[in-house]
Amino acid sequence: MRVVAVIASVLFSLLARAELDVSDKHLLVLQARIDSIWGKYLFSVNNPTTNQQSLRFALLLPKETEDFRALEGVSDDDLQLEDNGSLVVDKKDFPPGTTLVNIGFKNNVVESATLTFRVIEPLASLVILFDEMIDVKSPLFEPTVAPKISAHNYRALQSKRSLTSGENIVLQVNDVPRGRSTIQLVAGIFSFILLGCATLLTIKSRPLAKNIL
Repeated sequence: MRVVAVIASVLFSLLARAELDVSDKHLLVLQARIDSIWGKYLFSVNNPTTNQQSLRFALLLPKETEDFRALEGVSDDDLQLEDNGSLVVDKKDFPPGTTLVNIGFKNNVVESATLTFRVIEPLASLVILFDEMIDVKSPLFEPTVAPKISAHNYRALQSKRSLTSGENIVLQVNDVPRGRSTIQLVAGIFSFILLGCATLLTIKSRPLAKNIL
């Protein structure tokens, strides 16, 4: 009788874990900073059971990501960087109900950048919100009405169709604000060139000295 109870308990646990799932509608927010793009990747995890359940899954972050951190729903300790470069939530225990997960990332760019995402699990849709000061384009997306999630004004793109596992998403981001360091570097190089030209002209126009015996 005890064996039957144990088997039933294990089966119930397996069925409960099978019900734990990641939402198939995700949101990507891109904000422009000086010489950089800051992103937030948001989705939800649903646990319809009455107990905490663990789940391991990969995140949809650009392969060009230079830094990342957990913002909501998970901690940095739950994040693991795989050998292939993908970022995963490693066996995080989620409480009953719906948990919003928010992962922040950063990309250093100079005026424009390409962000490449690899779809791990199929998605019904992906919505991208981005600053009005920058321009984001991709053949897989089309303009849509931006939801009002804050006082910040965003433009929005939505995937034209569902996204399949293994598919690559390429975003072209333009008009990222340039920092003073870039401007100062260009000005310094230009000044150096002008100084060189002026020195050369001075040497060429200098009269030749004559030896007086």
